[in-house]
Amino acid sequence: MNDTNLAYSYQINEWKLPEWNYLVNEISNVFRFSDDEKNRFENSYTARLIASIPFEAGNKEIINHGMNILALIMLEGYKNSINKDKTHNVYNPILSGAWNYQTIKNNLLTEINKSNVPNFDWIFTKTPLNLW
Repeated sequence: MNDTNLAYSYQINEWKLPEWNYLVNEISNVFRFSDDEKNRFENSYTARLIASIPFEAGNKEIINHGMNILALIMLEGYKNSINKDKTHNVYNPILSGAWNYQTIKNNLLTEINKSNVPNFDWIFTKTPLNLW
């Protein structure tokens, strides 16, 4: 398969994603991933979400919904790394007090829940937030 002949293999609800294996191989080659990095990338629901957003470029509500989910993933990542970041003296906006974790999480969940966009919600059924 080449870049002018992308096959569409995934269909979630009413939209299609480009073939995931093709994207993984191309990105892995460009960034020279090791086998382990390629495997982690291929199995990352966050990477799949990021890859799918551009294919919804004409729908602002879907893009905002996806971006809110990504923000929630990032927020949970900072929360989960608080102890490690403190130990290694790594900046963490929750640890520094720049972000109020609960307020931001509540705001993001409110935005996510009020959207009538189920397209990206599969990520919640695949990976619990506490794993990010």
